[in-house]
Amino acid sequence: SRIILENCEELYPPEFFEVPHGYLRLVFQIRNEAYENFKPALFNALQDLDVDVSSSKIANSFLYMFMSDEIYKYFQEELNNSGESLGISNLTIIDSEILQDKNLTDSQNVISFISDIKTVTGLQERRGVAVIDQSVDFDPTIINEQGEYLILASGSEISVTINIENQGNIVENDVIVNMIYKAEGISDTEEKNYTISVINPSDQKSVTLSGFTAYPGKKCELEITAGPVPGEVYLANNTVKYKFMMEN
Repeated sequence: SRIILENCEELYPPEFFEVPHGYLRLVFQIRNEAYENFKPALFNALQDLDVDVSSSKIANSFLYMFMSDEIYKYFQEELNNSGESLGISNLTIIDSEILQDKNLTDSQNVISFISDIKTVTGLQERRGVAVIDQSVDFDPTIINEQGEYLILASGSEISVTINIENQGNIVENDVIVNMIYKAEGISDTEEKNYTISVINPSDQKSVTLSGFTAYPGKKCELEITAGPVPGEVYLANNTVKYKFMMEN
């Protein structure tokens, strides 16, 4: 959807077709917004993570889909008018509707929709692990923030603890957690790994890796990746990045 939106925005409409092009661009903007919000919200709802919030976001995505369908009708009308103004009366304008059930814009109907999906997906194997972003714990500890950078207290080396969650419905074995650490002006990166021997569905395991070199005053970045495990489809929450600096 984003590629379609970008392609549309790069088009330069011919004279007299600026208005329909504006409607079409708005259609793709709204649809892209709906698609980008829908998938993570649905995933969280199926995993019973913040169900109320996820249901509300899904309903909002469906509302955006409905809005895009209605705006598309204005695009069709304006495109036809622009064609007729130039003496073109046989324009073929295809229909486009992405939300067939308008009742899904209601939150209560979305809850039923999620329940129906769970009934089906509950019978299927789902595999996936995730890095729990907010669980990170640095040693030395975080004492402040400056923009996008965390500020750590001074120390001779750095240890990092993070929680990894099994968001699938089967037991996972030998889940690899990888940390890659780099600092501004330092050519060599440091990489450390840890293997979680077993993690049950919905469980979290705490992983600590120590011995990262301290570079006081330098901008540093740490990338943490869990898995992916075989057959994992949704990879958006497998990796997190942290930017930080240590006090001089």
